[in-house]
Amino acid sequence: MARLTLATRLVAVVALIGGVVMLVAGLILVDNARQAIAVEMAANQTLARDYVLTTIGSLRRDNSAEAVVERLPQTLFQPRHARITVIEAASGATRIPEVAPQADEEDEDEAPAWFHALLRPETQELTLPLQFDGRDYGHVAIDSEPSDEINEVWQDFRVLGLIGGTSYVLMILAVYLVVRWTLRPLAHMTEEVARMEGGDYGARIGTVRVPDLAPLARQFDALGAALQATSQEKRRLNQKLVAVQDEERKAIARELHDELGPCLFGLKVEGRSIADMARKNQQGDIAESAAAMMEIISQIQDMNDMLLRRLRPAELGELPLSRVLEALLDNMRGIGPSVAWEIAVSPELDRYSESAELTVYRVVQEAVTNALRHSGAGRIIVTVRPQAQAPGEIEISVEDDGRGIAPETRAGVGLHGMRERIDALNGTLEIDTRPEGGTRVHAIVPDLPRASQTGAG
Repeated sequence: MARLTLATRLVAVVALIGGVVMLVAGLILVDNARQAIAVEMAANQTLARDYVLTTIGSLRRDNSAEAVVERLPQTLFQPRHARITVIEAASGATRIPEVAPQADEEDEDEAPAWFHALLRPETQELTLPLQFDGRDYGHVAIDSEPSDEINEVWQDFRVLGLIGGTSYVLMILAVYLVVRWTLRPLAHMTEEVARMEGGDYGARIGTVRVPDLAPLARQFDALGAALQATSQEKRRLNQKLVAVQDEERKAIARELHDELGPCLFGLKVEGRSIADMARKNQQGDIAESAAAMMEIISQIQDMNDMLLRRLRPAELGELPLSRVLEALLDNMRGIGPSVAWEIAVSPELDRYSESAELTVYRVVQEAVTNALRHSGAGRIIVTVRPQAQAPGEIEISVEDDGRGIAPETRAGVGLHGMRERIDALNGTLEIDTRPEGGTRVHAIVPDLPRASQTGAG
């Protein structure tokens, strides 16, 4: 029962109640019919008794006692609901009168034996003695015969059963259709709830004509509208946050490049001058210190260059995105020379918002770096192209044939950063294990509207 649908349960309950009602009604009808037949049989037995007595009196006026006994079976006719039998005392012969002719009655279907047994009443045989002048000539036995009455009741029961059965089936069908029509909005409501559960806050139930479900639908739609507005506001704030972060990175990169870079270069020039002067004056200790200082400055310069590339690759915004990605992947090839590479970067990738370009760059960089460092892959497939079904969106796919991702593996900082940036742009990121082995990173990065990009600064 727990697995049945609500509609099936309601129909089953109605069908059960209807079946019980029909059964009780049938039992009541059977009991009433049995009592009615018993009353009818008793009345017919009494009429048959009066009929026999009247006939005997009529014959006795003009005939002797022997003639009465002889002519009585010939004079009597069997009534419809009784059986008369004349039994002579002298010979013990049993004589049964003929059945009375019936006036054009339709043939009735014989009721089955079980129905006869169900309705046949308990009756007693009525005996009329044939005694004239103190002498016993026999007796007349009158017994009820309810077969015709039971057959009539059977005909009525068949008609009532046909009408009741048809009405019962029609009622069940009507209840089923009404319940299905009433609960039909629930299927649509379930679909919309599933959509909202999946993150689609644009799901709406709409107008529901069922009064009991209409308030629930209105409340669901109001909740969906509130969640959609909240989601849109969150997306707007996330986009603005990403844009602000990118602008801050860009400003920091500019400071590192324009301020720290020249200062390091000036220090390195001064260190070289000190070293040259110390060697000229044969001041070896000073020369060694100056050389050590220049080595440290070189390391700081290398670190500065690395920070600049991590904050914002210089090529972004200056070259088409496809050229920037090709340069990145060429550099990656040098890191993994033993790996078989399949690279497909669409030349249609031109100019996008800085946030979108930087996100694409970071996703490709992080995914390829993870494949080289952790998977032990022998083949890496990189595909970056515009999304055909959605102009303005960029599709990224990085696959390898390495060890794949263990179930207990926790996402690192790089993957967290990728997911946060993509979520902020309302994109999607999927990381899973390929059926044939290895890892697949698939991302969709929407382009950030230019107005948002500009307004963030």
